[in-house]
Amino acid sequence: MAECIACGKALTKTEEEEGVFCVDCREEDEVESFGGVEKEEEIEMKSKEKKVKEGESKAEKFSRLAQARMSKALKNISLVGNLAGSSYDYSEEQVKEMEEALHQAVTKTISKFKKAEKKEDAFKFGVKEVG
Repeated sequence: MAECIACGKALTKTEEEEGVFCVDCREEDEVESFGGVEKEEEIEMKSKEKKVKEGESKAEKFSRLAQARMSKALKNISLVGNLAGSSYDYSEEQVKEMEEALHQAVTKTISKFKKAEKKEDAFKFGVKEVG
């Protein structure tokens, strides 16, 4: 049986079909798309509990969320790779389109982090130092 990559809890069959996280570890928007497994109030409460961990710094929260999201992304990319098996027919054009879409998504995501770093280079009145 598969386990949630965030908390290690055994996944139900439905959770396993939906991805690699248990319903407790999913983000609020992902849980809502889960299909009524839990009442909306319970989902909202669990989501808030997950988001607000006592004593968790911004860096710790980033690390926790980034690790979980990267694991999920890599797992899903691996699943796309499984389509290369002999059970499926596909064209070179389809492969090219998938490669381009993945490349664009990665480039766009990484550029968001680079833009965040470059905010220090923004123009400011009264600052004569250019550097």
